[in-house]
Amino acid sequence: MIMALLIGLSLSLTGMSQTNTTTTASPPSTFWVWDSTVATKYLGDYLGGIFYDGPQLQIDLSYNHRDAHGVTTIGTWMARPLDNTKFNANFGDQYNLYLSRSLELSEDLKVTVGSCYYGLYDLGHMRDDMVDFSIRADFPSVPIVQPYVFFDHFLSFSEASPENGSFAFAGLQRSQKLGDQTRVSLYFDYRVGYSGGCLNSRAGFEYQRLSASLVWKVTEKLSITPTLIGQIPIGTDRTFADHERVFAKISARYQF
Repeated sequence: MIMALLIGLSLSLTGMSQTNTTTTASPPSTFWVWDSTVATKYLGDYLGGIFYDGPQLQIDLSYNHRDAHGVTTIGTWMARPLDNTKFNANFGDQYNLYLSRSLELSEDLKVTVGSCYYGLYDLGHMRDDMVDFSIRADFPSVPIVQPYVFFDHFLSFSEASPENGSFAFAGLQRSQKLGDQTRVSLYFDYRVGYSGGCLNSRAGFEYQRLSASLVWKVTEKLSITPTLIGQIPIGTDRTFADHERVFAKISARYQF
């Protein structure tokens, strides 16, 4: 569940996400974003593990307010297995809430802080829930890719929740339009993930990951994005990224 929200968070505020691969030239001061994703498996976008081993529908709905300094976002992230009609408490069905604030310090420098609430396992009780606090910085391009760093710390409500701890990753990203008049662009992202012992994991580097997306801006408000992701573990006996994996997903994003 934890990674579910972070995926939605990444798409809505960065990045999520993860960084948004679709933008609007002149967004209004307040707007909603609906993002629907069908994934072959539930890959933990940050932690890198398989949290549901089957196809899944993931929906993110957020309310955004833009001012002169950045964007404030509040939203919910939900998921439902596509191969199981019953409720799945093992990360298949998930319902999360998040709040974030991005500060656009310059044209190419942005800092985003956020907090996420996760109702884990048993939705009727708070004893196994968690909350996290995160910060991400997207730096100016050097020269053809844009570096970024992300840090997240999880806090549990009781002993029934996974263990407290942190996770971080650093990466490089690039978005490239396919011609001046086209509505299609390519987005690439490379990152290295490190676990600080969060969620009962072993501390250490977890994975290297490369993802490639084809962003089709159908209209000014609607975009469709298929994505291919390849990931390999760093070292042996990793908690989340246990072996080499390839994933695919497709997303539809609508702003209104």
